[in-house]
Amino acid sequence: MDASIDYASQLADVILWGILIGVAVAVVFSRSLIKSLVFLAIFSLITAGLFLSMEAPDVAITEAAIGSAISTLFFLAAFRITGREETGKRKFRFLSFLLLCSILLLLISSVVEMPLYGAADSPASSYVAKHYTENSYSETGVSNMVTSVLASYRGYDTLGEVYVILVAGIGVLLILPLTSWREA
Repeated sequence: MDASIDYASQLADVILWGILIGVAVAVVFSRSLIKSLVFLAIFSLITAGLFLSMEAPDVAITEAAIGSAISTLFFLAAFRITGREETGKRKFRFLSFLLLCSILLLLISSVVEMPLYGAADSPASSYVAKHYTENSYSETGVSNMVTSVLASYRGYDTLGEVYVILVAGIGVLLILPLTSWREA
């Protein structure tokens, strides 16, 4: 029974990755900026689904909230200034394509050399995971291990992420002209 559940999970991941790649291609080739925005929101929601399948619900919630909701609102605010349709013709740029292919090959070769996803013997998990699992409750007093790591061990990192989101929001508000706020 476990093998069929694992097979179904892997099949769902492959389907989600396929849809994700299709949506990414649709974003690139869409001529309408509004359609691209909708595809980007869908991309973010599918990414959140992939985070859920990797058993990272906190990251999935953040991706769904920030990636699909807030980013979409920022883009919609930017469309008020720039317009909704792409202007100018696209032309093929060989040097850009060559750079893209080089980066893609570099990323693929890097992924091949990575340890298996979730492997306990990977360098990233060798001592840190053991310390967290053995000592998180006694050091923090928080029973949920994810919460204890995010709030206690990585509290400054989490606070820094909140500041990044705040600064991004303030930056968007400063970029928008005041007349667009008066019209709304």
